[in-house]
Amino acid sequence: MKITKTTLLEMLGEAGARYVIPVYQRAYSWTESQCDAFWDDAVQTARDRRPHYTGVSLYRLGGGDGVCHKLILVDGQQRLATATLLLAAMRDFVCEDDPELADELNSLYLTVETEEGRVPKIVLSRFDRPSMDAVVLGGEKPEGDRASALVHQTYDRYIGKLRRSGADPREVLRGLELFTIVMAQLEGEDKPQLVYESLNAKGSPLRVSDLVRNLLLTRVGKEEQRRLFELYWEPLETAFDELEERVMEQRKTPIGVPPQRRRAKVEGVVFDAALHAWATRHIPRANMRTRTDMYGAFKKHLTGKLDMPLERVLESISATCLDFAGRIDSTYATTHIEWVMGKPEGFGG
Repeated sequence: MKITKTTLLEMLGEAGARYVIPVYQRAYSWTESQCDAFWDDAVQTARDRRPHYTGVSLYRLGGGDGVCHKLILVDGQQRLATATLLLAAMRDFVCEDDPELADELNSLYLTVETEEGRVPKIVLSRFDRPSMDAVVLGGEKPEGDRASALVHQTYDRYIGKLRRSGADPREVLRGLELFTIVMAQLEGEDKPQLVYESLNAKGSPLRVSDLVRNLLLTRVGKEEQRRLFELYWEPLETAFDELEERVMEQRKTPIGVPPQRRRAKVEGVVFDAALHAWATRHIPRANMRTRTDMYGAFKKHLTGKLDMPLERVLESISATCLDFAGRIDSTYATTHIEWVMGKPEGFGG
């Protein structure tokens, strides 16, 4: 693995580079509090004039068209997408008063020249892409299911901050220039999933569903990834994203939403509960005492079943999870949700 210490803007501003998010990566998911923290860090870093470490970006080299080259971003999408949305908001905010800065932001960090003309430097996957393209290129906002609410909300939030805060966009940019980052390039025999697991073990834990999805889909090539994801996994994510909000609304405490420090424990519990239902049926001897044990049990089981067609595994998971979604108000579903949330009654733990 090749490790390089650089800055976030040097990464985004690399000449001819275009960052592509694989289809198996989760959608853009940063919330208001995370985007606010990113803004606050940029403003404070500009004041302090000291570097601010922002994490690791894991990538591998992709193809190119002779004009630009692709870097497949395995980890670090959320940070890079949020930086892009802030830079796009800054560009649009200063376009009349400071056209020189607007042009610099657009040409260095937001777009790249290809054989087909200028395109966004970051290529999100799934329904996030049309929304990010519209923000970066100034096009019309996609409608209905083609729109990514969080992408547009984050952009609008940053426009609002620039208008209300009185912050100098050039000062915010100086803060971003001091955001340091470690770029880790996968080479040769490096296993993306193993590195991905290691990196995320050191930060906020991912949902089990994210890790299981990546474990499954990284076993096949790009086109097969897309086919299997769209056929089996994307319908699950759509179904459980809708259920998640409803179930969490029902589980609010008298003082409201669970506090920020419990976010990792609360996010994704419904999909993870459905996967727990699948695991208790298909790997009943797995040693799962808590939610954090689930991925290890899945990995041990699935890596021991390399002779089983991947599509059969996905069909099985899909069937169980969709059945779970259809029974979301049942005692069966509630029991698994309680287990994932740390109340393991009924599972001997």
